[in-house]
Amino acid sequence: MTGMSFGQRAANLDSLDALIFLEQEDERHTFFAELDALSSTLIARSLNGEKIINVKHFIEKSEIVILELDASKQRLLDDWFSVEHQHSKGAWFLPEKASLKTGLANLPATFKSHPRFAHRITTEDWASVTLAKSSAGLMVWSILEPFFYELFLPLEIRASWSGLKTREDQLAAWETIDKFVTALGLGLDKQLRIFRYGAGWGGLSSGEQLKAKQDLLSNIAKQVTEEIGARYRAYCCRQLIANYYQKARDGRATRRRVLTRIADRKALVGFFGRILSERGNAFDRTKAVRLAAVFRIFGRETPSRRATLYGNPEGPVFCWCYQEPSCDCAREGSRCRGGGTRPFNLLGRPGAKERSGVSPVEERVQVLSEFWNAFDELHGLQAPGMPSLWGLVEEFRSIHIGPQGPDWYNPQLYRKLLPEALQHRIEELWGAMMLPQWPDRIVTEIAPHALMGETFGPALAFWHGCALTAWFVCEGPFSRTDIPGLSAYHARHLSALRDLATPVDEHLFEELNEAEGHLGPAVPIERSVSSTDLGNGVSVSMRVGMGSRRSGFEKLRNIITGYRRDWGRRYLASYLRGRWEQDLGEPARNYAQTIADTGKPPASKRFAQQAAVPANRWFGGDISAFYAAIGEKCRYQPRRASLMPADRAGFGRKVFVALGGAQVTRKIMVQSREEGQAQAAQIQRNNDLERLAEQSLHFIQLEEALGHPPTMKEFRGFEQRSAVLAPDMDRAWQIYGAAIRSAMNQSDHEVPDARPFAQERAQSVSGGPPEEGTARPGKRSWIARLLHR
Repeated sequence: MTGMSFGQRAANLDSLDALIFLEQEDERHTFFAELDALSSTLIARSLNGEKIINVKHFIEKSEIVILELDASKQRLLDDWFSVEHQHSKGAWFLPEKASLKTGLANLPATFKSHPRFAHRITTEDWASVTLAKSSAGLMVWSILEPFFYELFLPLEIRASWSGLKTREDQLAAWETIDKFVTALGLGLDKQLRIFRYGAGWGGLSSGEQLKAKQDLLSNIAKQVTEEIGARYRAYCCRQLIANYYQKARDGRATRRRVLTRIADRKALVGFFGRILSERGNAFDRTKAVRLAAVFRIFGRETPSRRATLYGNPEGPVFCWCYQEPSCDCAREGSRCRGGGTRPFNLLGRPGAKERSGVSPVEERVQVLSEFWNAFDELHGLQAPGMPSLWGLVEEFRSIHIGPQGPDWYNPQLYRKLLPEALQHRIEELWGAMMLPQWPDRIVTEIAPHALMGETFGPALAFWHGCALTAWFVCEGPFSRTDIPGLSAYHARHLSALRDLATPVDEHLFEELNEAEGHLGPAVPIERSVSSTDLGNGVSVSMRVGMGSRRSGFEKLRNIITGYRRDWGRRYLASYLRGRWEQDLGEPARNYAQTIADTGKPPASKRFAQQAAVPANRWFGGDISAFYAAIGEKCRYQPRRASLMPADRAGFGRKVFVALGGAQVTRKIMVQSREEGQAQAAQIQRNNDLERLAEQSLHFIQLEEALGHPPTMKEFRGFEQRSAVLAPDMDRAWQIYGAAIRSAMNQSDHEVPDARPFAQERAQSVSGGPPEEGTARPGKRSWIARLLHR
């Protein structure tokens, strides 16, 4: 084996003991010494009947805690299994969330306390964990859960496999068990004999079966040594080495070919965490997982070109430097992309700087800052007797034809309160978008203010919601949550702010809770009265309660305003930067990962699905500008199309009337069952027509993207409500298209009339001539194209 690398020698070994000896001989085991000690400690504690994992369940998540770790081991855990470190070295295949079988690590402890019900308790002991926020969860996912699953597989086979797995499946599982037990150096032949397929397990009584399980666990515990963690790590590494050399071509292999199983990926994350992110390592800025960084331990074999970006096997391969002078790669003349001072090419597509001097992202950041100032001032001036500010922030990227909400909701309030210049800028910057199916076209956004609010993100949602809660708690009539529940209600937003390193000061909630105790008593709000005449001199009156009001809103408002302005001064700039970096970063990394996996960029339409969010929020739907921001070339230049009416809600109402919709006054009391049924049918019909009218704006979006009116198949979802227009679906589609055409032909000041539309609808079905004066010579009009003429 003279002249062979460590990895090549390791691949030729026939036993785990030989690999461990080779590691020690070449002093390679020092890379893993701390992790081996940690995992050995946890495994030994578990097998000796100690509970090592505690799970706290919350509404939307679970939290995992590894119990009784001293300070040094906790630091090691947080360092080695930090997802930031994993991502920094390229482990982008990590799932965002994972469902972990935490009960496996506590199985021996469960058998001690509840021997007869241990399997059921273990099965039900699981946790749904966001790996990006849990170093303990990542260790469980990558090391502890795989280890205990394989070790306790005999118990699982006899607990739940009966009747579900074939003879071949069970025999294959036993081959794996024997291999694993041997690798760990455990002598369990006698204890495992009764568990094996065909050994007579079914003939044992429940007490005998329980004793066999306890004997197995106790014998495992007796044989545990402080080397068990190192042996398990070597066992996994040996599999990686074997996979590598089986798939290697000319001494090299790609990550995709080597990591063929989830278990391989978990092992890569679990055991090579620190190695791949070591300072001074030539690969510490790699964003694509590169086996060269792993196998430098096993002999510095270099992966093939397909495993790197731009064919640069030695240097960092994914960095956002854009040849900045401060970046080492610029001085070296390579296209390595790591460690630069400028994360993205914010100028977007070439020429943007010459035209405006400000990048598309920077333009939007400026407008978001202006909006924040206006938003903050409006909430700071809010006082009792004023209308509520519910409606200042648009919540949905659609229009609503029917009732907008209760009397205390003020839809599109921003049109009355925001400066006109700011409104114009929001309409301009967020008034266009890209539909991922047609990335080469830029279409009109239905609700620019809602898209702006979505771009602003959790900070706007929290501070607006916090102020509205204070208002409705005091001014009534109702609030979605109370002051003590405010933190829990906005837990998702607060967590997102912490992730961006822009947290809300927790003292805010303490002061609000204290101030609530000084509010005035709840005073019922005047009740509304309705009266229904039943005839013959008989009438029925109903009185409906309208909640309550408490004095002292100014106290809550001043507390919230103080904390909000302090948060804005400290964090607004870094928060907005974090928002666009977060939006742009994930698709950019996926782009690089695809090149690393396949050797070529992702398909345009496939990548458009990932790039839609940053393109729409920060580049006005122009995906070519997003490509430029990540330093890549777009294969096409998107074209802008605009057919959308300026008054979207007004247009929707015109379509609603053209379809035959009318305002319905719902009676609280009806005189007969038939009248109630007729009213319910009328309301249902109106609801269906409202939804169709609201979707008419999406119809126009699709025409902008397609270049022609969409077909029923391209529109999607029409079938669900087509019966409200006509029994025949094709005829209903013609009626729907003609109603949209009718609304498009009306000027903004015209009031739609359903009677002329009845004649027009008949003409559209019979194929009558188009209206005069609608088409220019040599070009079909929008109307003609809509009717496919």
